[in-house]
Parts: sequence; C-alpha cells; structure tokens
Amino acid sequence: MTDVVQYADPVEIEKPAFDIQDVEELKKVIKLDKDKLHGTVNPPIFGAHFVQGEPPHEFYFDHNGELITHPNVFSPEHVEKLKKIHLRRQADKAANEARKKFMAQSGMTEEDLAGEDALSTVMQAVTAEDPTKIDLIAWAKGEKNYVFFSVRKAFMDQFSYAATDKSSMLDWLIENDKIREEDVKR
Repeated sequence: MTDVVQYADPVEIEKPAFDIQDVEELKKVIKLDKDKLHGTVNPPIFGAHFVQGEPPHEFYFDHNGELITHPNVFSPEHVEKLKKIHLRRQADKAANEARKKFMAQSGMTEEDLAGEDALSTVMQAVTAEDPTKIDLIAWAKGEKNYVFFSVRKAFMDQFSYAATDKSSMLDWLIENDKIREEDVKR
C-alpha cells in the first residue's frame, strides 16, 4: 500500500520511499555549477529555476543554486546518485591524502611529477631505497646510485638541509666536512 500526498495543485504523487534526513544531509553534496551546462525552468515549478544533468537523473535547483527535493522532481534514484557522488568525493579526498603522505615519505615534490614521465617517477619511488638506509657519503663518492628524490629526502632527514640539486648537496657535504672535495664524484 502506498501513501498518497495531496499538494495545493491537483497533482497526486506517491510519498517518497527514502528518509528525508538523508536527503537534507545529501543536499550539501551538490549545488548548481553555473560554469557547466545548465538550463532554466520556465515557468519555475516546485521552486525549481534551474536544471542540470542528463535525463532521467537531472537535478533541479532553486534560484540560489540549492538542490530541490520536491518528490515530483526528486526520486530515490537521485538519492542513490548523490550517495555515489558523495562516496566518490570521499574516495578522492582519501586518495589525495595518501598521495601527499607517499610523496612526503619518498621525498618527492610536485616538480618530480611534472611532465610525461610522472608514471615512471612514481614507479621508481615505489621501488626506491628507504631514505633512512641511504649512504650519502657513498653516493657522493659515486660508489652507490639512488633515485634522486630518495637522496633528497635522505639529505633532509640526515642533515636537515633542503637541497634541490646534486651540486648543492655535494657542496654542502664538502663545506661541512662530511667528505673531502677530491673524493666527490660530480
């Protein structure tokens, strides 16, 4: 048996089959994006002035860009779509946080990820030596090879010096009597 709700206009509609509490929370998920393709509703119906999205799951918005949840223009399918959008945003946020953490742990910077070889750079970082186990003196002598951003991270961790290139790292090691200049391999 379905409940029927009578509105001021003579249209009868079924009572929504979803919890209105969820809807109020989900309304925060989406607003009208005026930078994207959208239409206007003339004359406005159920408080809706704008429409955005692909039928049959388009969303209706009021004159302030707030989501309209009137049952004639909002269904359980809309609720599910909003839940998916919300979950996707949460996943994107978690992925960005994991990316920042990984970059900090591996010593990578945004510049390391610029350009066409970003994927190979990330693959190097995944397989790179643990920065705490890098022998910077052996590296300076040319006896050991490491991925550069791992060396940069190790330099920061071991000496609290934020160098951006090999030359400045080698100069710092010489100036601070960590290695003799004749032992350095440039």
